[in-house]
Amino acid sequence: MSLLKLKRASIWMVIFVFMLALIPASVHAENNNDEWQIVGQTGGTTKALLTEGTTLYIGSGLHVLILDVSSPEKMRVIGTSPLLPDFVESITSDGAGRLYVSCGLGGLVVLDVTNPKEPLRLGVLDTRGYTESVTLLDNLAIVADGPQGVQIIDVTNPAKLKTLSEAYPLAYAYDVAISDKIAYVAGGGSGVFTVDLTNPIEPVEAGLTSLDGFTYDLEILKGRLYAACAWGGIAVLDLKEPLVPKNIATAQTSGWAMALSAFGNDLLVLDGADGAMVYGAAPTIPVRLSAYTLGGFVLDGAVSGTTAFVLDREKGLLTLDLSKKTNPDLICR
Repeated sequence: MSLLKLKRASIWMVIFVFMLALIPASVHAENNNDEWQIVGQTGGTTKALLTEGTTLYIGSGLHVLILDVSSPEKMRVIGTSPLLPDFVESITSDGAGRLYVSCGLGGLVVLDVTNPKEPLRLGVLDTRGYTESVTLLDNLAIVADGPQGVQIIDVTNPAKLKTLSEAYPLAYAYDVAISDKIAYVAGGGSGVFTVDLTNPIEPVEAGLTSLDGFTYDLEILKGRLYAACAWGGIAVLDLKEPLVPKNIATAQTSGWAMALSAFGNDLLVLDGADGAMVYGAAPTIPVRLSAYTLGGFVLDGAVSGTTAFVLDREKGLLTLDLSKKTNPDLICR
């Protein structure tokens, strides 16, 4: 490079640096302080659903979708919740127009769905952990709060949700089933924790029942507690001594038992890659009546009458006819 060209390049470099220094510092500060804010969202993670009469609630991304399923083959969306603080993990109803939505790191959200076309957000509580699910007891929400165990929330005034107490705060809680003020808590690899809620201000940690596998979900049916234990199958616990449940049997499924839904005297078992299964709650060990393999991975399901709604991680929402429990049919997907 000639000396003249070198001098010209040096001059342009000095000019560039000088002009860069003239850019106001406030511009940089303004850009750095700008905050992104979500104003809308469509679709997304779907792994929670709840049926109530001819209405189906589905957690889809950062919303709860409300569907009319009076004709399962022609389901239609009739309402969508306001934006929620995180993805929906589970949905619980009080049967009187309120939904309690578990939103993971976003905590607990209460929705008014008395007008399903325009659901309203009544209140939200950022719990201490990761809100996996909610079970209602009178004016209390018993929250399976992930790594913070069980949180007991006063929901008398949904605009001012208040934490009253907790139990097993060092355990991970996935689900809660309640019978006569005794809470049974799905504790993952630990098994099932038992909590006496006679005095919800001072709950009593009554003990732990160890189970094989990994306990995700619980259902109480005909005085027994059924636990979905993933590779550990379906565990059956006798509740004759409520504070000391006894593991009396295990039905080993062909896949991973991820969730349970009781209907009549039977159980819908969501068995991961092996699809949706119907088990009869026999005197001791549940007996498999049928299986519908979907080719994906089922996560959750619920039954209304003889219709089962199943969430598959790969296939989406599927509807099954269980009028013939030994031979279910696909209605639509």
